[in-house]
Amino acid sequence: MISGRNPRVRNPRSAAIPERWLTGLSPPVQPPSFFSVRRACHKIADMTAPGTLFRPFLRLVRITILGKEFEVPENNPLLRCFQYLPPEQVSYGRFCWNEDCQYCRVTFDLGEATPTRAAISCKLMVQNGMRINEVTAEIKYCLRTLEIGKAD
Repeated sequence: MISGRNPRVRNPRSAAIPERWLTGLSPPVQPPSFFSVRRACHKIADMTAPGTLFRPFLRLVRITILGKEFEVPENNPLLRCFQYLPPEQVSYGRFCWNEDCQYCRVTFDLGEATPTRAAISCKLMVQNGMRINEVTAEIKYCLRTLEIGKAD
């Protein structure tokens, strides 16, 4: 026999459970203290709303999409900013939101004297003055209610 063990207790974990709990009596319930309630309230206040699609933003920035100007929330990926403009259409687009599908590819520049670059809008953070020059057919279809790119 191993010393230090109670031979009547089969499971060492059950040794910590009081016997009155095993007889069907429920454990004693203590009312929550002021500090535990306060901590719980702070945790709730620190969380964002579960339905929020956009990252926190303080202002709207101006971008140009195929020659037409729009204001979109800062600190968000470009594809989310597209969703800010017509929410329903972009929500039903065939976007994977993680770089796999390539349906959200755009060509953009940051102003007159900057080079044109290609990027994936689900990972590209929006910047003030950004000009989107080319978009894929999927994005163009999702933004059709904005009447952009009519000349194409």
